Amino acid sequence: CKSHLWARNASTGQETRLTAEPGEFGAASFTPGGRELVFAARASCNKLTTDKPANATTTDTACWSIATLDFAQTLSTPQLPSQRFQCQAAHLAHPHALPNHEYVFLQANDSRHQLMHYNDLTKALKPLYASDVDYLYHFDFDPQSARLAVFSRTQELKHQLTLLSVSGQVLSQHLISPPSN
Repeated sequence: CKSHLWARNASTGQETRLTAEPGEFGAASFTPGGRELVFAARASCNKLTTDKPANATTTDTACWSIATLDFAQTLSTPQLPSQRFQCQAAHLAHPHALPNHEYVFLQANDSRHQLMHYNDLTKALKPLYASDVDYLYHFDFDPQSARLAVFSRTQELKHQLTLLSVSGQVLSQHLISPPSN
């Protein structure tokens, strides 16, 4: 809970702090129009206390949320992130923004992840894609083709790429071989 989000001007090397208060943040991505940064933020960061039992860990109170920052505003003055979705006792990771105030993210349920869809206008949350046999570990969104690329590991420990529509329909699945190094 001591980190900040920063931006670096690639031409000048000048760095600008984007967040007004320290926290714990996941990797950031831009909304499709590039106006906002989207990232996972630990919602309970400011509520941590030192009165915990000795056997308690930070993950006991770790509640992650989808957060956003208006990029242009943060370049002039550090801002507090806007909370778009509060976790519901499950870890969320890698949030990406879809058009129309919708978000997708990986959510841990038991020992598996599933791809979730959240509509910030209706506050509706629904599973978008899950597998009973494969372990989902990463995904990305391509706004130009309006497709999601989901990476998973099969039971045979092979890596698989699944292409999805934004509604969660499987468009294709392919085993992939990572380079030997």
